[in-house]
Amino acid sequence: MDSSEKEARLPLNNYHALVAEAKALFVRVKTESNDAELIMTALLMEAACASILGNPNEVIELLEKTAKPAYSHEILLASAYSTTERHKEAESVLQIGLHEYNDIEHTKKTRRPLPR
Repeated sequence: MDSSEKEARLPLNNYHALVAEAKALFVRVKTESNDAELIMTALLMEAACASILGNPNEVIELLEKTAKPAYSHEILLASAYSTTERHKEAESVLQIGLHEYNDIEHTKKTRRPLPR
């Protein structure tokens, strides 16, 4: 193995450390930013890092009480519920998310432009 192959593999050896470092940065963004969209994105990324690190209960804690979770929230939250053997809650989260998504899509398709 030449030096470039060793360099390419180095991040894989420290994968959990890198994910933990990224997670800490997302937490920092949440606490220091005033941009609501950026804070929500940081929350999602923090939850994704927690999931990668094998902490489904942390994912649930982070996302369960979000006011209006986006579609990607439901998938991550349902995955964490499922990992913690909370299958009915996982199913419920996915069903609600799918229902909300279908309502939004239906509204987009049936909305008429306002007259000028």
